[in-house]
Amino acid sequence: MTASRIDIFKQMLVSDPINSSILFGLAKEYEKVGQTTEMIETLERYLAIADDEGNAFGMLARAYETGRATGLKPKRLTGAELRLPARTVIRQWLKNIGWRWKSFELGAA
Repeated sequence: MTASRIDIFKQMLVSDPINSSILFGLAKEYEKVGQTTEMIETLERYLAIADDEGNAFGMLARAYETGRATGLKPKRLTGAELRLPARTVIRQWLKNIGWRWKSFELGAA
């Protein structure tokens, strides 16, 4: 049995959970199969860490338009959430997906 592309991207994220290329690729795969909720979650993770030039923002807007019929609404961030450092946001996402954050310091081996 062949693994789906989505499964392959998910496996890749296990070893590199903040790789923006993998996150974007996973979002595109979710878009292809119509998994709107998963696409939105993945794009929001991607946008928090990537310097996107607009493509992902357009995809996210279309996903919310598509999801409107099913009751999906864009998440509103509070002022406090907007001021969080990216590292804190990434840790929270990793916690949400069950990945244990290992001590990570720049320059550490």
